[in-house]
Amino acid sequence: GCFELANDIPKLSAGKPTMAMIDSNCYSGSYALATAAKKIVCTPSGGAGSVGVVTLHVSYEKMISDAGLKLTFIFAGDHKVDGNSYQDLSKEVQADIQASIDKTYDAFVAVVAKGRKGKMDDKAVRATEARVYRADAAKAEGLIDAVAPPQAAMQAFMGELTGSNSQLPQE
Repeated sequence: GCFELANDIPKLSAGKPTMAMIDSNCYSGSYALATAAKKIVCTPSGGAGSVGVVTLHVSYEKMISDAGLKLTFIFAGDHKVDGNSYQDLSKEVQADIQASIDKTYDAFVAVVAKGRKGKMDDKAVRATEARVYRADAAKAEGLIDAVAPPQAAMQAFMGELTGSNSQLPQE
């Protein structure tokens, strides 16, 4: 539901100012949600990014065989046991998993590019290659809008809401 929530947040906050405050690290799914805010501010020692998708398959097939065990799956549906840990992945199953990963990555990139509209496009998001960035580098890449301590960021945000001229300190 991460991508769905990231798409719903702007709809629910339409016309209202929003800010995501990164007070540490904001990677992967949490970064996807942060992009739903109109502004992203990161504490100087924090970081953002990791726009990527990963899965892992471990095969215990040889270990089980070496232990003298034989497993027998009893199932219905040709693909019911695809990707289980007790058998090596076939090339077909690995390709299916990779296709799913690629589709999820495309969706992730689209969510980030939509949230960072005018600051990052699909190409720029993909160019990050799922790197994690410290706050200053994240700002330079367009992943965040500002670098500030949380209290200063909140004061500036509250100032925006009240019409004050409080500004974020420039880092």
